[in-house]
Amino acid sequence: MARSDLALYESVHSSNMPYEAKSALRRWFDSAVTLPEAVRPTKKQVHGALSSFRQGAESLLTGAALGFINVESPGGLEPAGIPIDALASGLFLAGAAIGAESDMAPTARNIGSVTAGCFGMRMMTKFCVERRLSKGQSIPGHLKVGSSIHGEPAARVDVSSDPIVKASEAL
Repeated sequence: MARSDLALYESVHSSNMPYEAKSALRRWFDSAVTLPEAVRPTKKQVHGALSSFRQGAESLLTGAALGFINVESPGGLEPAGIPIDALASGLFLAGAAIGAESDMAPTARNIGSVTAGCFGMRMMTKFCVERRLSKGQSIPGHLKVGSSIHGEPAARVDVSSDPIVKASEAL
């Protein structure tokens, strides 16, 4: 419906026309702008779509926060040997269970699930890499230091001034 049609509707609605005429015009206008019953989503579908959007946004933000912590904090996700993602997972999932009646329970459950998934991925990656190395197999190229991440250029590390590298070159 065009903006001019809405303006016409508003002008008819605020006019001095008899109520019956306005009512008939309103029914006609409503039938012209509403979706057919077969296309109109139910309340449960709208709720499900909004819940999915919410959970996706929470997952994205949680993953971004874990990635930031992993790169920017000393020790990454395991400072002093304590896995932050596993700890956060336990705390958020326990909080969701304890406060199940709270409005924040679904958010805590989502964050706990995402952090558990991140911890599981990190541990499985570590396990598989260590297993490959113990068997004398090579590590996949995308897991090696200096490899590109998501199409970005590989990191360049200048080791020419490193005293250990200099000592090893002298051998």
